[in-house]
Amino acid sequence: MREGSGATLEDLAAQVMTRMAPAGGYEDDVALVLYHQPGPLEIVFAADSGQLARSGHAAQLAAQLRHQRQDGSGCLVAAGEACANAIGARPSSFAGTHIRLRAVATAHQLRLTITDTGRWKTVPPGDRGHRGHGIALMRALMQQVTIEPGQAGTTVDSYARIAP
Repeated sequence: MREGSGATLEDLAAQVMTRMAPAGGYEDDVALVLYHQPGPLEIVFAADSGQLARSGHAAQLAAQLRHQRQDGSGCLVAAGEACANAIGARPSSFAGTHIRLRAVATAHQLRLTITDTGRWKTVPPGDRGHRGHGIALMRALMQQVTIEPGQAGTTVDSYARIAP
């Protein structure tokens, strides 16, 4: 398997079947199933309104979720809310800020980590209007959400279960 690590799945399957074939051939039908676990998706983009959608990053995240055979709409909305909070958090005069989105899928969960270089604004409870509901929405859509503000920015870690 290691020797064929650069091959496509189809070529790797053919190589493995050829190398494992007994001298007289197989006595019965043989099947080989290979699965390629996608690596982590990591995207860095400017903390600017519209960057997530405009640059196609949302499509990359959706493709990662589809690869896990997940609907993923809740994860996409949660990621969008975290990014919107990060974009809204940065002072308009603070150029060069960025957002890092990382998605890691394992057999049973998807972990989304969104890190920014700003501080989130606090919206007073009586002053919410159409704003200030993103964190509640993230928590409703994901199994676990942790928000950690720090000197260098804010990190949102969230997890969603992946159905077998």
